[in-house]
This record gives sequence, structure tokens and C-alpha cells, in this order.
Amino acid sequence: MAELRTLQGHALLLPEGSVTVGSDPENEIPIASHLGLAAHHFRLQPWQGGHFLEDTGSGLGTLVNGHPVSWKPLLNGDIITAGDLQLAYSQNHPAAHRTTPTALAPAPGIAPPLSFPSPANPVPGGFPGSLSFPEPAAPSSPA
Repeated sequence: MAELRTLQGHALLLPEGSVTVGSDPENEIPIASHLGLAAHHFRLQPWQGGHFLEDTGSGLGTLVNGHPVSWKPLLNGDIITAGDLQLAYSQNHPAAHRTTPTALAPAPGIAPPLSFPSPANPVPGGFPGSLSFPEPAAPSSPA
């Protein structure tokens, strides 16, 4: 069974199925009094023996291991940040104990994870759909 653990050591066992986390008491995991935590901040969905995290349109976004994500498969030990709340994801399933992420196909109907450019993860050839402008021509001399 998977759990979320606060950095203070409090464990929140994840129930079966989809789980929403946020400040609204109607979430499966309601968490009050955290700055920047949206009413419905993120959702955890069962996936391939573990879970994936989906940001549900929170204003400040969700980070996993310090990187902004909209969708990401979780690995054992991943740190989820939502506002000023930090939670460690823990999963007893052997697939969650990978030390390096592997390429995973998204579940049907789920958008693939976004990859954010960084010096370690540059975008080859620039951003898709980016505009390129020709170099300006050298001014011609008047005749």
C-alpha cells in the first residue's frame, strides 16, 4: 500500500482508487492551513502498480523533486510540494523502488508528462512552434 508522509513523519495512507489532495474538506485527503495549497491541488491515480500525480489546475502548481509538473509517474521517495506543504511518496510495490525513471507510456486518455527545458534537458532545435527570423540584410550603399 502507498502512503504520503509529511516531513514531520506523519503518514497518510492512500486509499484505493483516485485520491484528491487539497484544502477543501471534500478531498479524499483534506489538508488545512497550508499557504498556497489550492482547494483541489492535485490528484493521485493508480497506475502500473504505483501512482501518477496530476496537478488539477492549482494556481501555484505542483512540484515533484523541485520540478514543476502537470503529470508525472511517482517513484518511491519522490517529494511532492504543493504550496508550503511537502510530502514524501512511499510505495511498497517493487516497481516503485526504481532509482532512475524509465520511459513510461501514458495510460489511455491521459496526456503524456511534460518535460520542462533546463540546461540538463535542452529542447533540440528550440521550442516547438517557436518563430525564427532571418538575419537582417546588410544595408546597401546608395549608388
